[in-house]
Amino acid sequence: MRILALALCAAMVGCGGQYVLTAPDQVACAGGQTATVIRLQRHQFAGMLASSSGAAMRFQVEGCPLRGAFADNLGYAGAAVPAPDKPGVYKMKISHLNRDGDEIESQVPLYVWQADWPVVAVDLEALDAAKKRDDSKAALQKIAREANIIYFTRRQVTEHADIHRRLTAGGYPDGPVLLWQSQRWHIVQDKYPRLVIESKLISQLSHLRDVFGRLSVGITDQDDGARALAAVHMKIVFLGDEKPHAANVTHRKDWADLAANGL
Repeated sequence: MRILALALCAAMVGCGGQYVLTAPDQVACAGGQTATVIRLQRHQFAGMLASSSGAAMRFQVEGCPLRGAFADNLGYAGAAVPAPDKPGVYKMKISHLNRDGDEIESQVPLYVWQADWPVVAVDLEALDAAKKRDDSKAALQKIAREANIIYFTRRQVTEHADIHRRLTAGGYPDGPVLLWQSQRWHIVQDKYPRLVIESKLISQLSHLRDVFGRLSVGITDQDDGARALAAVHMKIVFLGDEKPHAANVTHRKDWADLAANGL
């Protein structure tokens, strides 16, 4: 009976509102909006996670209008969230309060840039593979004087906060950390713009290029990274001696070569 009682208590705790909110970094042009897609789950018995279908989510950047959305059957929710008019790095507050008073709140960085500023995509795996950290740091610091930087990775969103900490500790330029692929979505114009999330995963580069017309160059040392950049007609700066299966490639021997000769 004691074992059964303990099991029931554990099940009750698991259903008591221990939420897991997964939210990536956000990027928007000044005065525009960002399509924010998050996932809300809740701990169940034995450490399993269940999707929080129908959960009401709130999204807001300080000084900007509030937006809301309901989670779908998989726990995904999205909204077209207004961004400030002035470039900078802001905090977006994402929150949920259920009927029992259980609440979760998270803050993610929102990078607001001028739409006509140059932007360079950097494959984080190429950065991790750098033999000399000082060379990669010098190359990106030089690029950051004239362009914004977006870091792309295949690692899960739950690891992105740690990636930010390591970039800061290493002296690298600040920038959003994004997945190469994200959920496909489209905006429906109701009373307020509403984000409809689809199940298909697509490259984020295409949408970002629509927003930032001067996102035209990417740095990688992997063939799949080069193909992802080529798919959206970007110039590829490829580190190393290998020949990727892509067009419009500029080769640099390593990060030191890139730092010396530029993009």
